[in-house]
This record gives sequence, structure tokens and C-alpha cells, in this order.
Amino acid sequence: MKKAFSIVLMIVVVGALAGQAWAGKKQGTAKRTDKPEAFLTEVVAVSATVEEVDNQKRTLLLRSSEGKTFTVKIDKAVNNFDQIKKGDQIKVEYLEALGVYIRKPDWPPAIVEAGNIAVAPKGKPPAAVIVDTIQLTGTVEAIDYAKRTVTLKGPEGKMKAFVVDQNVKRFEKLKKGDEIVLVITEAVAISVQKP
Repeated sequence: MKKAFSIVLMIVVVGALAGQAWAGKKQGTAKRTDKPEAFLTEVVAVSATVEEVDNQKRTLLLRSSEGKTFTVKIDKAVNNFDQIKKGDQIKVEYLEALGVYIRKPDWPPAIVEAGNIAVAPKGKPPAAVIVDTIQLTGTVEAIDYAKRTVTLKGPEGKMKAFVVDQNVKRFEKLKKGDEIVLVITEAVAISVQKP
């Protein structure tokens, strides 16, 4: 989790704040601030053909439309695995959303995580939707506006300095004591379609 926090904060400070405004409601305030903020979303859809099914290991050998093969392990929570057969089409849709905003610290930095999974009922074609959301916070400990650097203190007290990309708008509005809040949501929808 420490490594993920450092990587995410680095990505955010280096470029994710770049000029895009997060239009959603921010925790702790209902009005828009003049602080740096961003909301980025990416959706990827992939289709693959089942080449091989190992019911004992709960694995599938899949071939992408580009001809690449790869193996995936299917969690026991997914019902109806036994219905998947060679030649079936697997459709996977992946969504990743990153919301970033700055707020005055209302409470200590934290890592909050939540998740949910929904699967097709027994007897229906195999399908699942998995959603994970994590919220990370870090406190601004130091800023060098001329060098465009910021030092953040993470939830476990570790300090890390970052260079802020020139594309980040309103960087001069960031102040010592501000809290950077990241809300990361990943969702995967998987379904099996018979040929």
C-alpha cells in the first residue's frame, strides 16, 4: 500500500491535475475552489476467445483479437464457471477513474478502501462486475513555487518530494497544510457470450 500511495501521488502531482476540473461534489465542501483539481477517466474494452478451460484450476486460456494468448484465473465467487466452453467469447470492460482535489485538512491523512462484487445467479451465463474504490490523502508539507516542487506527507508519515508539471494550472494556489485527496475507482465487467 505504501508503494501504491507513492506511485499514485507521483502520477497525480506530475500530471493528473493538469487543468481539468473535477465537476463532482467534493468531500467537505459543496462549492468549487480555485485550488488545483482533476477528474480523469479511461475505459478499455477487450474481447477474447476461450481456447482452453481448466475446471480444476479455474483457469482460462484466452486468445485476443490480435492473436495473443494469456491465462486468467477465475475467482471461486464467480458462479457458473462450468458453463464456459472452448470457443466462447469473453468480453471484458475495464474502467479506471481518478479524482483529485485539494482541501484544507479536516482530519489526519488516511487510506480508505471499499469494494463490491456482483455475479450472475446460478444457471445464468457467467458474468461478474467488480468495483474497487480507494481514497488516499497526503498533506502538503513544503512548496517551492520557483522550482515547481511540492513535498507531501502520506498517511504513514513518510515524506516525498515531487516535481509538478508545467501543465498543472493554479499551482500557485496550493499552500502548506493543504491536503491532496485522491479517489481512485476501478471497475471490471466480465461476461461470456456463446458463439
